[in-house]
Amino acid sequence: QHHLLSDVTIRGFVAGATNILFRQQKHLSDAIVEIEEALVQVHDPDLRKVLNPTTADLRFADFLVKHVTENRDDVFLDGTGWEGGDEWIRAQFVSYLHALLAATVQPDSEKILSDFGTAFVAAWKNTHNYRVWNSNKYPALAEINAR
Repeated sequence: QHHLLSDVTIRGFVAGATNILFRQQKHLSDAIVEIEEALVQVHDPDLRKVLNPTTADLRFADFLVKHVTENRDDVFLDGTGWEGGDEWIRAQFVSYLHALLAATVQPDSEKILSDFGTAFVAAWKNTHNYRVWNSNKYPALAEINAR
């Protein structure tokens, strides 16, 4: 199955693999995420530039970290409560992604798209994923404030 990993016509990804093959043969993967070491290694320099977080991305991450790590005196807000809890984090990512998607379909949204990374958005618009997503209409996106 090693040949499947290097076949460029296959769309897919591997997540959660601990196989040393991925560390030794870097051409088989775009990135390696080391959870224990809090490290993300992106092998391709061009891809690394596209994935570089913007100032808005860093603010979003700081916002999440601040709310997750705040000391809470209330026993009912110990990570299972709403703000800072799992569901709250998921809701923040959903809002973030909805704002990105809304910005891609709204006119004159260059400034907003730059918050998500102009290079990232341009690269995403060249993917199969974007073509599939863009082939459908999402009227509710017009009502989302992309800011």
